[in-house]
Amino acid sequence: MEMEEKVKKLLDFQRQFTKREWNDLLVQIEFQYRKKADELQFTDQDIKEIAKRHF
Repeated sequence: MEMEEKVKKLLDFQRQFTKREWNDLLVQIEFQYRKKADELQFTDQDIKEIAKRHF
């Protein structure tokens, strides 16, 4: 699937929600991601990969 088609599908999905509902959904998703991230245990290799990609 091409990126343009993916974007169109995302926008079609997003139109099902009001702006407030969509924003609330994104906030809750981000909250869950952060909660899961707190549970992760990174290896030395993970840290090297993160540092390499970030800096």
